[in-house]
Amino acid sequence: MRPLRAGRFSALLLLGISAFLLRPGGKDPPPLQRGIAVGEFHDPPGPGYPTILDRGELIKLKRLGVTHVQIIPFAWQPDPTSPTIEIGEDLTQSDRRLLKSVSDIHAVGMKVMLKPQLWSKSFSYGKQWGGDIAMQSKAQWEEWFENYTRFITTYAERAEAMGIEIFSVGLELPRATRHEQAWRRIIAEVRKRYHGPLVYGAHWEGEFRTITFWDALDFIGINAWFPLTTKGDASLEELEAGWRRWLPAIENLARKTGKPVLFTEVGYRSVRGAGKSPWLWKWEDPVDLTEQAECYESVFETFWNQPWFAGLYWWKWYAFPNFRDDYGNDHTPQGKPAEQIMARWYRSQGVRSSPTSRSSPTSRSSPTSWDAGRSHER
Repeated sequence: MRPLRAGRFSALLLLGISAFLLRPGGKDPPPLQRGIAVGEFHDPPGPGYPTILDRGELIKLKRLGVTHVQIIPFAWQPDPTSPTIEIGEDLTQSDRRLLKSVSDIHAVGMKVMLKPQLWSKSFSYGKQWGGDIAMQSKAQWEEWFENYTRFITTYAERAEAMGIEIFSVGLELPRATRHEQAWRRIIAEVRKRYHGPLVYGAHWEGEFRTITFWDALDFIGINAWFPLTTKGDASLEELEAGWRRWLPAIENLARKTGKPVLFTEVGYRSVRGAGKSPWLWKWEDPVDLTEQAECYESVFETFWNQPWFAGLYWWKWYAFPNFRDDYGNDHTPQGKPAEQIMARWYRSQGVRSSPTSRSSPTSRSSPTSWDAGRSHER
């Protein structure tokens, strides 16, 4: 074997040190969570909403390479300025149904993230969101945190009893997370009841940078609805360039805290301009299957090999029988080219490098073209 020259050895040493330092705490990269959120299912069911997950859809997710399924039970807040938080089986999935769903997911060999969420009628149709939750006085905040603690610890106890593998203590509450000590108390109470890893799903726009209690959690969670472009027909290269705008802040936070980053939500509708404002919903938006698929590809190309990246949960999969995206422009990848992009990366088990084959979607706008070729794996 030829000896290494001093200059070459130094370069290799620096590369090794750099890779080590980029890992949270200098540790090996975390196992990738190949996740997807499932929605929605209620007990009692509303119109079009079943009470349990379909086993056939769960088997399909497993075959697509999914390792983690995210379940979202809800509590209800009358309006964003009210400290009242209501929980109960008449408002969300019952314990019996939740246990059945978790058991079915485990039975096909996948793991579960439980991500309890606050909801309000005022959040429907984008009128308001969790960022609008704000109390009007110190006393109201104290009451709100007392009620929130009761809500989140109730589900922490359920997560422990059901053997759930990862638990979220909250998401997208940027005004509430300014109260650092209150959140540290919440996390401490959760850890008394649940002994698995914890995450909080921070809003992409600023909350993930301003949270000061990441050290108390196991993951930095980000609901990664970052805008990537201002164009309606951005290329894959332009979408990847859009991610480079956000990448330094995410990487720096991982390095600073020593915590791996987990995208607790990320998703794109199958519409023209999917990368512009991924969170927006307009039924009239024109279908563009390629745009969605290329947004998926840009996420994987940008983050899959980052040593501090712990995985992601796509928004979302309707895991009940005979689902069809009638408008063709939902966030779901089901039966669309994006499904195959996800599967190609997720099936590269244990591999962080890019999969060897890279497919190109052939149809931009025809729902019938992708639905006709959909593989119904049961």
